[in-house]
Amino acid sequence: MLKHIVTVMGMLTILFGQFNIQGKGGYVPTQDNRSDCVSPQQRQEMQNAFQEFLQTHPINSSRDDTTFFEDPQGNGGMFGEDHLIINYVDDNQSWNFWVDYTCFYTVYDNHWGTDIIIPTFWNMDEMITPILAAADGIVFYTHDGEFDRNLTLDYSNVANMVALLHDDGTYTGYLHMKKYSVAVAVGESVSMGDTLGFVGSSGISTWPHLHFEVNNGNYGLIDPWHGDCNTDPSRWVDQYPYLGEYPQDVYDYYSSGVPLPAMTNFLVNQAVSENAPRSKHNNEGDIRWSHVFIRNLAWGDTLRWLQTRNDGGAEFEWWWVPSEDPNINWPAYLEYYTWSWWWIWGIVDNDTSVSYGTWTERFYINSTVFDSLTNIVVDGEPNQLPEIAPVVFDVEAGETFYGEIPSSDADGTPWRHEVVTDPTWGMFELQGGYQRKFAYTSISGAAGYMDSVIIAVYDDLNEMNTGKIYFNNISVGIEDELTPHSFALQPSYPNPFNPVTTIRFSVAATHASHLRVYDISGRLIETLVNEKLNPGEYEIQWHAGQNASGVFFVELVSGNQRQVQKLLLLK
Repeated sequence: MLKHIVTVMGMLTILFGQFNIQGKGGYVPTQDNRSDCVSPQQRQEMQNAFQEFLQTHPINSSRDDTTFFEDPQGNGGMFGEDHLIINYVDDNQSWNFWVDYTCFYTVYDNHWGTDIIIPTFWNMDEMITPILAAADGIVFYTHDGEFDRNLTLDYSNVANMVALLHDDGTYTGYLHMKKYSVAVAVGESVSMGDTLGFVGSSGISTWPHLHFEVNNGNYGLIDPWHGDCNTDPSRWVDQYPYLGEYPQDVYDYYSSGVPLPAMTNFLVNQAVSENAPRSKHNNEGDIRWSHVFIRNLAWGDTLRWLQTRNDGGAEFEWWWVPSEDPNINWPAYLEYYTWSWWWIWGIVDNDTSVSYGTWTERFYINSTVFDSLTNIVVDGEPNQLPEIAPVVFDVEAGETFYGEIPSSDADGTPWRHEVVTDPTWGMFELQGGYQRKFAYTSISGAAGYMDSVIIAVYDDLNEMNTGKIYFNNISVGIEDELTPHSFALQPSYPNPFNPVTTIRFSVAATHASHLRVYDISGRLIETLVNEKLNPGEYEIQWHAGQNASGVFFVELVSGNQRQVQKLLLLK
């Protein structure tokens, strides 16, 4: 669970380049006496499962080896790019007293674990951050199927999670997983580094993150971090430095024009959680806002936004020293916040002699620029609606086809996608970040029928348009299997897989053909086929052992035909 103080300052009007600044706000860590992020009911359920499991899997009491833990967060780890620890274990479990293992305050009262966040729900939807077994163990408890997009505290919520028993009698809990992502079953043995599920925001949670905790066989809390306020030996194979020892950094920077019903902390936070796109086209009078997430902001640091019109005709800046702002109530004893979020909002100036042009916005802390957005165009042109190209996808009847909505926006970014009308001859599901990917499953009797789906797409100004994509359901009969005459990328097997999967495909005519594997960001990982192929069926294995767990896409191209399918590597 993530906890914070919400601070909102009153309205103000300050000339800020193309903006008239109207307000500002921020989130900073707080230590309060609310309950733990695992509901008492779920913690009791987990402890009951632990006792029941011990009846059939007794601990070898002759073992005195201590279990040590590796990083439980995949995709770069707890301090990987865009990952951040925002809460440690509370080493003083008395009410109204709190301290982390270094005797600092990156913790809230009675917290039992380590919280590691990912940037947004877009990252959760893309399933690019697996949760890994921190040590060898046996699964004794799982729970799945709960809502995973929580942004507010509800102490009745239950988390999707996995718990492991280790050889020394300790057990570890992995909480707040993405819905339906639990990848292991009770009784299954797992090895250090195996994928247990994916990061989400289920249960008592306000942001997508992993809560990792260690307990002993008597349900007692174990803090795996060693320091001045926890003198027990470290339980990590290689303990990371403390969060406060890392250099100052800006983890996320947003400069967006996504309109919100009101400029409040919660609504800005909600837009950021959905990875609100950086907007690059505005008219006079439009609202824009900027949001930054900072590691290790010190007392006296100045937040500075600088706007420059690219023709050199105007340059303006606005700054803010949070520690000197009486509305922040920054404690005098606190030298720095290990993490904090800050935002401002304003209205594009109605004086077109000032606002019209192409702008660059830069964000500084003191004199260091940390991020920027270039080529922000302010003019009198109306917003262009996003579009969906009317693409036809060939699908083998009775099979599932994976693809991506062919949406585009000439002056912005396609953001959210929604189904308006469902198909007639199959089932359709939107997936991934911005709900831009899809799975279409054709029913077995659909051969010979053209199917369609109408999709709504919203742009970075939250304006909507609709479009239609088509599915040509084709048949592959016995004769076809002997003499293929269709172009098709068959479902890979197994999928999910670890670390080898078999990819089957067929081509209809003699063409130069390519079979390539891409990662979630579109980076080419491996070319499996790059040659001229005759009509027929083909089969090839992809050995993915050198790649980290995650989502991949296999693309088949032959002549002017193309199909794409999703692969899920679970280690």
